Amino acid sequence: MAETALIVIRMRWFVLTVLSVLGAVLFLPFLKAVARGGISLGQESVFTIIVTVLSALSIWAGLRFADQAGLPMPLLPENRRGLAGRGRYPPLRKRSVAFAVILD
Repeated sequence: MAETALIVIRMRWFVLTVLSVLGAVLFLPFLKAVARGGISLGQESVFTIIVTVLSALSIWAGLRFADQAGLPMPLLPENRRGLAGRGRYPPLRKRSVAFAVILD
C-alpha cells in the first residue's frame, strides 16, 4: 500500500476508534441502571477497555481489507464529487455528509 493510503486509513481508524470509546462510555449509565448490585469503577473501566480494543481491532481489519475485497461504497464517490442526493440515492443530511468528509 502507498504511504498516503496508510495515512488515510490511520485517520479513519482514529476517528472511528474515538467514536467507539464515546459509545462505550455513553453506554455505561444503561449498564448501571440494570445492574442490581451496582457496577464499580473498575468494572466500568474493564468494560470500556474491552469494548474499545475489540472495536479498534475490528475497525482496523475492516479499513485494511475493505478495499482489497472490493466492497461497494456507492455514496463515497458521490460525496467526494458533491453529487449526493442528485442521483439514485436519497439526499444525505448535513451530519452524514460531515462524517463522510471526516472519514474520507
